[in-house]
Amino acid sequence: MGVASLVLGILGLVLSCIPCFSQLLAFLGFIFGIVGVAKKTKEGESKGCAIAGLVLSSVTLVISIIISLCFVLPAIAAGTFDSLLYY
Repeated sequence: MGVASLVLGILGLVLSCIPCFSQLLAFLGFIFGIVGVAKKTKEGESKGCAIAGLVLSSVTLVISIIISLCFVLPAIAAGTFDSLLYY
């Protein structure tokens, strides 16, 4: 689970220019990271990959939300969404 979290965190960070896709990857990486940390704590093993996956997934989620807001807020300010509601 820790390695899956790390891979999803890296993929999400690399693909952070695609907001919805990277948010999904970051969310899945975060979940896998939590499960990996819990599992490794019970087994008494090293949980480095799971923690690194949690950190990368958190950073990816923050970056992806900021990028999403950079696209959505100007569209709302310009009134683009208002014209779409009447069709």
